[in-house]
Amino acid sequence: ELYNLKRISIAYNKIEALPSDMCWLTKLESIDASHNDALEVPPREVIDKGAVVILDYLRKFNRAKWTSKLDLSCNGLTFVPLEVVRMTNLTQLKLFKNKLINLPPAI
Repeated sequence: ELYNLKRISIAYNKIEALPSDMCWLTKLESIDASHNDALEVPPREVIDKGAVVILDYLRKFNRAKWTSKLDLSCNGLTFVPLEVVRMTNLTQLKLFKNKLINLPPAI
């Protein structure tokens, strides 16, 4: 098990999404996801804030699977991530204090 992992570099790959279960790696201090042009999850605005914010973002998605509630407030998002639109079980979605210009038609 990798529970004691402190640093991970996944740079220069073709990764599209970080798994939400990565949130359980609570000792991670550094996540280098640079040069993954296809990376969509989490959004670049979250990735740029570092390991603590990335893990928090993934933890929120993990929790939402069980609670049907997702709070992505204060993440500096400029768009609603596609994985949010795909979550058919959501009953509550909070997006305040972001940089959203519009919402996708599916919301």
